[in-house]
Amino acid sequence: MNMPVRRNLSGGSRGSTYLRNLQFDPKLKNSFIAGYLTNLRVLILLVFVIAALGIASYISLPRNLIPDIRIPLVIVSTVLPGAGPNDIESLITVPLEDAIRQIANIQTIQSTSRESVSIITIQFNSGVDPDKARSDVQSAVDSVASLPSDKLPTNVQKLDFQNMPVWTFNLVSSGDLASLFRFSKSLKSNLENLPLVDHVSVSGQEEQEIQILIKPNVLNSYQINPMMLIPAIKNAIKALPAGSVSANDYTFNLTIDPAVVTIDDIRNLKLTVSGTQISFGDLFEISEKAKSNQPLALIKVGDKAPTRSVTFNVFRASGAKIDQTVAEAKEEVDKRLLAYKGQFTIYSVADTGEEIDTQFSHLQRDFLLTVFLVTAILFIFLGLRQALVASLTAPLVFFITFIIMAATGVSLSFISVFSLLLALGLLVDDTIVVISALTDYFRSGKFTPVQTGLLVWRDFLIPVLTTTATTVWAFIPIFITSGIIGEFIKPIPIVVSSTLIASIFIALFVTFPLVIFLLHPVFPKRVIVFGRAVLIIGLAVGIVAIVSQSDLLLVISFVLSVGLFILNVRRGVLDRLVLKIKTGLNWGGRFTRIKSTLINGMVSFHHISAIYKRIILAILNNPTHRRQTILMVAVFFIFTILLWPLGLVKNEFFPKTDQDVVYVAIEMPAGTSTQKANKELFEIFDRFNGLKETVFVSGNVGQSFSSAGFGVGAGGAAANV
Repeated sequence: MNMPVRRNLSGGSRGSTYLRNLQFDPKLKNSFIAGYLTNLRVLILLVFVIAALGIASYISLPRNLIPDIRIPLVIVSTVLPGAGPNDIESLITVPLEDAIRQIANIQTIQSTSRESVSIITIQFNSGVDPDKARSDVQSAVDSVASLPSDKLPTNVQKLDFQNMPVWTFNLVSSGDLASLFRFSKSLKSNLENLPLVDHVSVSGQEEQEIQILIKPNVLNSYQINPMMLIPAIKNAIKALPAGSVSANDYTFNLTIDPAVVTIDDIRNLKLTVSGTQISFGDLFEISEKAKSNQPLALIKVGDKAPTRSVTFNVFRASGAKIDQTVAEAKEEVDKRLLAYKGQFTIYSVADTGEEIDTQFSHLQRDFLLTVFLVTAILFIFLGLRQALVASLTAPLVFFITFIIMAATGVSLSFISVFSLLLALGLLVDDTIVVISALTDYFRSGKFTPVQTGLLVWRDFLIPVLTTTATTVWAFIPIFITSGIIGEFIKPIPIVVSSTLIASIFIALFVTFPLVIFLLHPVFPKRVIVFGRAVLIIGLAVGIVAIVSQSDLLLVISFVLSVGLFILNVRRGVLDRLVLKIKTGLNWGGRFTRIKSTLINGMVSFHHISAIYKRIILAILNNPTHRRQTILMVAVFFIFTILLWPLGLVKNEFFPKTDQDVVYVAIEMPAGTSTQKANKELFEIFDRFNGLKETVFVSGNVGQSFSSAGFGVGAGGAAANV
């Protein structure tokens, strides 16, 4: 490997004055990097360590639809039924704002006072713990004693971008509503018992109550006062203390359990009248019915009529992966539905796990496409060995990026995926520069592979480092952006900078020694023997695995045996035939050309580099041309700066896109009853005929005002309103 390799090649390298005059400095062999570039074992160990840590980091990275944003944002909502906007502002919003302003580290306070509702949004400075911010706001709200007594309890919530359902689905039944609601309760309990599920919220589930109707004729015949029922029922449904029992080491408290647990227990309660015990079931009509004035949840699929449904929102546990949580929840739902033999059906409304899988399938597709394009381009211009090295560097760069993401707490979200796709076009730059330089120096025919590597390291180390540092520096302003937007886009500079730094590391410490070895590969005999043994064993195992699946194993073995026998007997005839074909087709010349193409590439940059050199020299050697070039650059810079003020370039953070979901909110006049709101909801819903999409509807009705909302989504992509 240390023997000079003389090559008589034409190209840009032979015409380079610098390479013609370049001489190798023997002192470079004494540098530290010389020992590393010639030690292939260290390179193999480094590649295995990066691959192992990168794969482990990728598997452990949490997957979110949006980045993990920790912004101290607290929302205070208060409902005062029947109050107008002016009353809401004076009675609720202003007193709460005055109390909240006393809290430290508040950045902004925004409030909205509308019919029956007051909403106050408090944003704290960056760095404030969201839990502490919520606790401080709750304390300030509790300290206000002048709020109206008939208001509903004030709700104080911190904004948690991750506290969103990972799967939303609707449950419908082909039977009666009572069975639907009973199954919904059971399914909710089963889902919440899953280890990856934190909790499940259900809407459209009717709350049940026990209704007791007096039979006046029966009560009159027994001369019973209805007021006698109240203490009897109260005593039956409450637990009573019965003292305690002490043992040597422990003391146990005793209670008398309630006598009423089920509706039959109420029917069997006894009432003593004139010495006679009478069951409640004989005196009253006792039944379990749904509460009145409850909102509806409907679902409409295609041209089918609207159907009552129950909506489930599944929330993942802290630290659980979204795709794993959704898969576990779906498995449990499918298992439960199977036991009822088609009585219940689910319609998936929003599946975050499926969206994440789609994102990562696109990432893998773009990654493979980029690796293929880079490999193809390098093969065309530089050769097969250089192309294979470049195809290896891209996965290693991503592995290092995953390691840094795991260390910095960056999750795999659509922002980080976007950053990885953005970095795909940048991560191969350093590798291409290094491979191109090594190939160019070696093709001069003056240096051995090791000498080539040491010279390229000396000449290109500083340029490669400075260009990468300049690109990384461009992302620093994004990293220091504050507020919600800063937290939202923070993964971009982290991921892109990590990818760029990893790319230069791989280019210097993996690409360099690997290309040096491939320029003039010399394998030890034991490695060659081991490789051949592995290849033969692999082929044998593969053939057996394929053939053993069919009944043709004996036939194929017989044909191969006969073929080998004929080949051995008629070897001379076959040798002459092969030689004749080879001579006729000029295989020797074809093989030489193919070998040259594989080693040197299909296209030479000689003419392009010559044209580029003439242009650069014409600019550098002529003062007029230099001034014209500087003027052109200045004019172009001013033109690009003026694009935005002139309105030629629009400034928008997120461009407009087509959405699969349409959200509609309907607010009805104050005082509208729940029955009327539900009737209006049915009428509006029936107008959506002929749609092939899934339509999800949810009603939400307050005490003195009514509203309803629904979403229309393609392929079941809808949401609660």
